[in-house]
Amino acid sequence: MNSDLHNTPTAPTTGESRLALKPRSDDRGGADGGWWPRSTDPDTEFPTLITALAARGVPVRRVSYNLDAWDAGERRLTVDGVLVRLEGFHSTPEHVVTVIGPDRTRTRLLVIPHDTADGTAETALHTAGDPTSTATDRQVLGLDTTPDGPTPASGGPAAHSRATDATDR
Repeated sequence: MNSDLHNTPTAPTTGESRLALKPRSDDRGGADGGWWPRSTDPDTEFPTLITALAARGVPVRRVSYNLDAWDAGERRLTVDGVLVRLEGFHSTPEHVVTVIGPDRTRTRLLVIPHDTADGTAETALHTAGDPTSTATDRQVLGLDTTPDGPTPASGGPAAHSRATDATDR
């Protein structure tokens, strides 16, 4: 896959997906990027995400997400003429959405909570999409304030109220 299609976030306009992807490589650990939805409504948010990913060369046929982190929604969506199955699980980490392509390629996105303050969310989104970052999911979200991880005082995003231990991978 062409890594030029994956880039860091730019200031989104209304209706644009707030998405950052790391370049594809054989040595990917943790999240493949970050996504900052505007709500917890999958019927509104997932089509925008799917369209943005397709525009970057990441076709989507399935979306796996945490049932407790999202509102109830449809189990299938048609986006740009393509049927996409939505699969919710209680066991999926709260701050993760995994999209699966037609060739079964998985793209794991760290979800920045929709109600995160703009500056904090933009920092987290940038870090999640930074191919040089070694931060864990919890560190990106500001949930891990151990000496080895970034803290709000050291430039990491501030803690968010919806913390969960299942976020770290």
